[in-house]
Amino acid sequence: VSVECGITTPYPMHTALQKAIIAAAKTKILVCDHSKFDKAAMEHICDLKDIDILVTDGGILDETHKKYSKYLTLIKA
Repeated sequence: VSVECGITTPYPMHTALQKAIIAAAKTKILVCDHSKFDKAAMEHICDLKDIDILVTDGGILDETHKKYSKYLTLIKA
């Protein structure tokens, strides 16, 4: 998850399926732990604006939470 690169994956064989799932979804909810923020992988899946809600764990830093809350609804679970 990256402001600059959006949502990415290191697994090229999953990219087409993940893009299709996002395109078909009415509401897009991404779940990832705090260690995935400010990192980018080789395959682009979508931009942050394409995700409605991002759910993460309580390990996210306040600074990171504020940064990403500008682009989508971010929930600490």
